[in-house]
Amino acid sequence: MIDYFIKAIAFQVLFLAVYDLLLKKETFFQWNRFYLIATALLSYSIPLIRIGGANAVLPEEYIIALPEVVLYPSKAIEESAKEPEQIFSYLRIGYWIGFTMTALFFLIKLFKLRTIIRKSIKQKINHYFLVSLEGKNAFSFFNYIFLGNGVSEKNKDHIIEHELVHVRQKHSLDLLFFELQKILCWFNPMSYVYQQRIKELHEFIADAHSVKTTGLDTYFNDLLSETFGINTLSFINPFFKHSLIKKRIVY
Repeated sequence: MIDYFIKAIAFQVLFLAVYDLLLKKETFFQWNRFYLIATALLSYSIPLIRIGGANAVLPEEYIIALPEVVLYPSKAIEESAKEPEQIFSYLRIGYWIGFTMTALFFLIKLFKLRTIIRKSIKQKINHYFLVSLEGKNAFSFFNYIFLGNGVSEKNKDHIIEHELVHVRQKHSLDLLFFELQKILCWFNPMSYVYQQRIKELHEFIADAHSVKTTGLDTYFNDLLSETFGINTLSFINPFFKHSLIKKRIVY
């Protein structure tokens, strides 16, 4: 099992290296989205493939049986055999502790988001809900768009249009997919890198759609005109995020 996960992580490192070096700065965003999701799945599937002939049985005429030679007492052999079992037992316990904690943190974040939705003022508009928040936050989760009352009136329409792209294209499903990967394989650092890459890509996709109606200069001038600060959850699409602003303008 350890060998399997080492191979899976190695494939993810390879796939992400290809993405960062060759695909990340390209503008075929939907293909990149497919690439990230598909390679995340492939990396766990490829190590399971067995190449034909790898487990071929050797013909009996080529098998030479040697007499058994006992070099150690049977008790010593039994004790040495127990050591790997104990190690795997500790590893299993460690995995389930990490799994439980990661799943618990996710459920806590989900509960907090549900509490925000339940306690905030909501407005049903067509196929989405507009949730009013304090401050200058702006993000989306499935068909909920969260918008702070501190966001300037002239920018609200631009931000809502941007977040609607996330809603229509169901970007939250992508994030939850990688959130599930983080829970199941919490020890895999590439799971976190994958989720970061897909979140960046979501913003580029939404920006590309938004500038079609707003205009490039106007859109990014409005983006920079806001003072933003938000504690983001890993499975939401935030409009304001310091580390992404420069990338979104340059790309």
